[in-house]
Amino acid sequence: MIGAAATALFVLVVAMWIIGGIIDRANERELHAQYDAFNLRLQLESTRAEAMSAVVAKIPAVQDAMAQNDRDALMRLFGAGMASMKSDYGVDQFQFHTPPATSFLRVHQSAKFGDDLSGFRKTVVAANAERKPIVGLESGVAGLGLRGVVPIVSAGRHLGSVEFGLTFGQGFFDEFKRSRNVDVAFRLAGWRWRSCVASAPVMALRLPI
Repeated sequence: MIGAAATALFVLVVAMWIIGGIIDRANERELHAQYDAFNLRLQLESTRAEAMSAVVAKIPAVQDAMAQNDRDALMRLFGAGMASMKSDYGVDQFQFHTPPATSFLRVHQSAKFGDDLSGFRKTVVAANAERKPIVGLESGVAGLGLRGVVPIVSAGRHLGSVEFGLTFGQGFFDEFKRSRNVDVAFRLAGWRWRSCVASAPVMALRLPI
């Protein structure tokens, strides 16, 4: 009787160990899937920012205004639409730069311009130095954003760059939670922890910048 009980207990322990392993592997696969989905969302939003910048960079009136250092012309083109871009499309920053990384016009904050961004806006420096589109998650004067920076060129002459910065804040994470039913806690190097709190499983990400 004792031997049978010991055998049954052993079988039960082994079965629980196997089941526990299966559950752990399933949870790990789920976390990896959510992590991949989060990274994909970042990539898609970065591509959207780049696409918007690329469209603006190709507009002849924009190229003419940059060639003539005509800030007012750019504001006439885009100033009236900034509020709707922010509310409808999550555009937090819309900015033009002159090389290597001087703010020529912030459409979202037109009174502030002329400051040197080269010390912390590496995407802008790279876009103007390499004369190619640069995308990424980067902090700036207006905060953290998903940036798409594209050079402005006219007749082979490099004139500067244009940038769209999309929201990377609570709204971004609220949408991810709504679509994936998962919360994200993230940490940026040098930043405090931020998280979205709810009852769904929590995925923690550390995103270095």
